[in-house]
Amino acid sequence: MPCTYNFNCTNICKECGLGRPSIRHGLVTRRLRQRPQNAILCALSAERIWVFYRTGRALPQVPNTHPAGFSTDHLEQRLRIMIKLSLIGMSGAGKSHWSSKLAGAGFRLIRVDDRIEQKLAPELAAGGYRGIDGVAAWMGWPDQPAYREREQKYLACEVESMNESLNEVEAAREEGIILDTTGSVAYTGDEICRRMQSLTTVVYLAAAPDEETILIARYLSDPKPVLWGDQFSKRPGEATTHAIARCYPQLVAHRKKLYEKYAHRTVSIERLRMTSPDARGFLEMVGAPARPA
Repeated sequence: MPCTYNFNCTNICKECGLGRPSIRHGLVTRRLRQRPQNAILCALSAERIWVFYRTGRALPQVPNTHPAGFSTDHLEQRLRIMIKLSLIGMSGAGKSHWSSKLAGAGFRLIRVDDRIEQKLAPELAAGGYRGIDGVAAWMGWPDQPAYREREQKYLACEVESMNESLNEVEAAREEGIILDTTGSVAYTGDEICRRMQSLTTVVYLAAAPDEETILIARYLSDPKPVLWGDQFSKRPGEATTHAIARCYPQLVAHRKKLYEKYAHRTVSIERLRMTSPDARGFLEMVGAPARPA
């Protein structure tokens, strides 16, 4: 439910010269409270304000030293701790790349892949596998006999890892966190995904149709664990690589519906590739107005 206050930076602060154009009515959630500290928001773009208020978290208590002693760096440092993001999308979309960039900017990183690997460690060690590439090799291709059983074991570990991760997010309170999920997070169930949606701002890194070819090539050349479910089929006499190339767009289309169901914000991986933003630029891109959950 949007707030009833037509939030306008220039109306709040007319002296400092940092005022921005009016922020659209309803952009800030109903938990925004009118108080003296609101004056410091004049230095933030609408995009950044949306990031901090997307989940209705209150503004940190920052001393109102404005305009003489106002520090945007101090404000950003304080507001950064309010951000909790989950990155979702297909394998190869760049979730780990961008989560690592944000971790380098001071956010705590929770990487679900690593937790799944730890839980599968005994089975991986028995086969001489290690690392995320080892998990993919252990799972094998979707037409191999052991794949379906291992797919279910992987999913069970993912469900457990997501529950643990979300417990940590919930307990973190004011700590800034980036949750780097797997491509199969949408298969962990509606309850887990809705909880992720309520605790974090969910960002879907989306591939355009012409970029699916790149994701297929990445998967074939450097396989990562992929849960195919019922989206893979092999025709008589068809090579496995050809079947994967044929079925992958179907898998993307199936998952896209699930990703969009839970995402607060969708960002094109093409746009990220073309602009190559730093951590701050990524947050501003993520903070653009989006549909309500």
